[in-house]
Amino acid sequence: MPLAEPPGFYATVGAVLTPAVEQSFSTTSANGTSITGTSDVGAGLGSEAGIGYDFGKARAEITAIYNPRSVNSTTVDLPLGPTTFQLDDVSIKTTSLMVSGYGDIPIMRNKLEAYLGGGIGVRYTTIDAFSLTPIPGVTIQVPSDHDTNFGYQAKLGLNYKVQKKLDLFAEAIYAGTVTSNDGNLGILGVRIGTRRRF
Repeated sequence: MPLAEPPGFYATVGAVLTPAVEQSFSTTSANGTSITGTSDVGAGLGSEAGIGYDFGKARAEITAIYNPRSVNSTTVDLPLGPTTFQLDDVSIKTTSLMVSGYGDIPIMRNKLEAYLGGGIGVRYTTIDAFSLTPIPGVTIQVPSDHDTNFGYQAKLGLNYKVQKKLDLFAEAIYAGTVTSNDGNLGILGVRIGTRRRF
């Protein structure tokens, strides 16, 4: 029996998996010292939810994404050379609001389709405060920080129609953030989830 649906609204929800990455950073300590280096950011499990409209061969979505990750270590550029510090209970959290568009490509009539698309939006990022001890008796306090930046994403996925109003999907994601201090930051990820038509 055909599973094709006429144009209309749908809800989407999914889990976002991101791998561990090494990410550059620049910040300022509590006493005003400029600090630059790289951080070892662990893999993360986030969530994405939103609403979309299916035009038939194209779709538009507005989604919110929450992605918390832990910072395992940081390598700071010091006068004597880069120095690595292990960190405990330091997390970086990103909340994004994205507007995206997709084109659907049928593979198996009324059952399986591929899609390609992308979007733009804003990302709000926070990182916990932490301290570094480069030499005994000397501690550098780095306060918590937050920033709002322009974000963008590109996606390639597969959509499987389970029922007339229910789809399951899996997609590969490239998520980018344009920052004033660190330039363009990007990360690959995978999202799996469902879409429910109204």
